[in-house]
Amino acid sequence: MVWEELTGDNTFWTPMLGEVLAGKIIQIKDLGYGPQYLIERTDGTKLLTPGHKVLQSRLSKAKAGELVKILVGEKEPNPIKGRKDTQLYRVWVDKHDSDTN
Repeated sequence: MVWEELTGDNTFWTPMLGEVLAGKIIQIKDLGYGPQYLIERTDGTKLLTPGHKVLQSRLSKAKAGELVKILVGEKEPNPIKGRKDTQLYRVWVDKHDSDTN
């Protein structure tokens, strides 16, 4: 047998503390875990945001065509032992440069 890897056309963004993702929302997808945003950076790289509830909440008012900037913040400890910590985000939308489609 010869195996060939099948890959998609997007790369999933793996957020790191202090990292900033900035670019244009080119598509909003629902992959079964709530909305995820395909963001194209100025260098043409396309990244798909993770399905983190805090990030989904922050981006909920953003629309395709808008420029966004996402800053990955600290993790907030979960008060329930054994549960994952909550990843925090800050999100900005540039309303002046958005498309009017």
